[in-house]
Amino acid sequence: MTTYVVMIEGQSIPVPEEVGADDKLVRAALAPFFPDVANALITRKTEGETVTVNVVKKAGSKGAGDPHPQPFSREEKGEGFVEALREAQPGQNPAVALYMEVMSLGNLDPVELLRMEGRIQKALESGLAQGEQMQAALALLRKAQAQPAGIVPVGF
Repeated sequence: MTTYVVMIEGQSIPVPEEVGADDKLVRAALAPFFPDVANALITRKTEGETVTVNVVKKAGSKGAGDPHPQPFSREEKGEGFVEALREAQPGQNPAVALYMEVMSLGNLDPVELLRMEGRIQKALESGLAQGEQMQAALALLRKAQAQPAGIVPVGF
């Protein structure tokens, strides 16, 4: 049986054979922890039953960006998103809040739970709607483009 070990930034990470044998799966497995791995150089070295997968991240571009940037639309700038964040009301997801309340009451009998059916349904609907809003916000954040600074930071 072949053992796969991924080496990245001085760390040794054992991975299953099906992951270690495929560059795309190695990148996918590392991406949440090493975002720059998408453009990394991957090499393999076999010693006996162990395959060492070396991942070397490539240096990205430096600087403040294009000196003549193209104008962005309001959506691309994230202006609508920022305003929505400013207007958002703080609070806990209603489904989570009701769950915590029910758990604090201890073991409820089925009759008590049936009496709470309307509240439970409303909390689920509100919680799902809030979850969808959070997913939409996350999608906008992922889509947002970096903006060049208007000034050079002190020390650069």
